Amino acid sequence: MRLLADYPAPPRTQAAALRLIAEVDGVEHVGPVTDPLGREGTAVRFTSGDGESRLTTELVLAADGTLLTVRGSGLKNYYSAVLSSGWTDETPHAPSAEVP
Repeated sequence: MRLLADYPAPPRTQAAALRLIAEVDGVEHVGPVTDPLGREGTAVRFTSGDGESRLTTELVLAADGTLLTVRGSGLKNYYSAVLSSGWTDETPHAPSAEVP
């Protein structure tokens, strides 16, 4: 799930990856959610381990399959909001500190 979150891919590749993820034990469809930026999507959660070693990763996807957020908990908690994603030949520039 982290690879899907970290690397942009064409819609067909994303769809294939999501179909594979759906078949993995521990993956659950959470359903409709609103992320901390107020964007609506569908959450998918993967949990592995138990007790102190329990790790959870949650993806929130827009209706078109665009990744909105990634959240994880376990040994370390993290949250990432995806504002844009894609491939480019342009030199990257730091994003604005302003949240849309």
